[in-house]
Amino acid sequence: MKRVAFIINSLQGGGAERALSRLTMALPEDWEIDIILSDVSNIAYEYRGNIIDLGITKRMTCSYFVKSFLKRLSVLKRLKRSRQYDACIGFIDSASVANILTGNRYCKVVTTVRTTLSERNGNKGYKYIVSPLVRLLYNKSDVIVAVSEGVKTDLIKNYGINARKVQTIYNGFDFKKIDVEICSPLNRDEQELVKGKYTIVTMGRLNAAKAQWNLIRAFSSVIKEIPDVTLLILGEGGLEQYLRELAKELNIGEKVIFGGLLKNPFHVLVQCDIFVFPSLYEGFPNAMIEAMYCGLPVIATDFQTGAREILAPGTSLMNKAVRDVEYAEYGILTPVCSGLQYKADAVLSKEEILLSEAMKELLKSEELRKNYAEKARERSKVYDIGTFSSEWMRVIEK
Repeated sequence: MKRVAFIINSLQGGGAERALSRLTMALPEDWEIDIILSDVSNIAYEYRGNIIDLGITKRMTCSYFVKSFLKRLSVLKRLKRSRQYDACIGFIDSASVANILTGNRYCKVVTTVRTTLSERNGNKGYKYIVSPLVRLLYNKSDVIVAVSEGVKTDLIKNYGINARKVQTIYNGFDFKKIDVEICSPLNRDEQELVKGKYTIVTMGRLNAAKAQWNLIRAFSSVIKEIPDVTLLILGEGGLEQYLRELAKELNIGEKVIFGGLLKNPFHVLVQCDIFVFPSLYEGFPNAMIEAMYCGLPVIATDFQTGAREILAPGTSLMNKAVRDVEYAEYGILTPVCSGLQYKADAVLSKEEILLSEAMKELLKSEELRKNYAEKARERSKVYDIGTFSSEWMRVIEK
């Protein structure tokens, strides 16, 4: 039997939270698992183990982050002594820093990195706080687990992390559970999400990293040639109002549907025709793998740390589709957009035009859609939770 602690802010929503949920469910049943949360007010994902509540309701203020960090340090010091964990695993940056600072005297310290940190330096918090702490502290970890090869390369190249300490473990997916959820019937509201002839879908937080505005603008060009198509946006986030207003200003408000955060997105995804992922950067694109398993052909921007590894595994991570659309083995790659949040009257950028052309090509060619749908489903099965939970077990037991 092993005893493991996972440290994260909450289980409310997001890729890291969902990955932790799946991992706790996949580890051996006789393992003791503690999940140390700052806020337990809204747990969205199932889990196995004992919740330890720091009792700090989340607020986006400096005082919240300071209070949460200090409380986490205090609790971790006590728990590491009393619980004698085999490993403590930080699942987000602030949790990882606290895990490292409380030391490895009583347990192995495992740090996870779930995003391309160098891509986030446009955010002042990352540039002036997180990045310096990564350079200063992360080599003190016993093991660093990167969620993709691109993230691993970024850590070694841009942060001076010891390559011998870093290993890649991709996110795993419980496809048996997804199979069950795919087969459940749509309720009346969900039926309204996919009632057009063609549905293009994207899924993820409505934030700057996901860049859904580029997709909406590119879609405005698609609809001029293929009127009977809708764009379904699944997810919640701070940019929702901007995205809704952009769609209205482009006169496509009725064709852009905001479906929110669905408890079961899978039985909706299988009703769609194309999945598009326009992110500026990612660590590992969970939503894309889930869509691929649902049999959707995929168009993704070439954000390197994930998309190219998944859709074009035989190519170098240093390749980028900077000039044109790339019809890769398992999906279509287009250039990453600029990150500028355009207004409706701005001319489409080159990258948005290429994204729109890729969507048009897939919609017009049933043969191409079918081919990429089959390839996507085939490729997604590589990421079964069983494979990667075994890798996590080796990290913890070694």
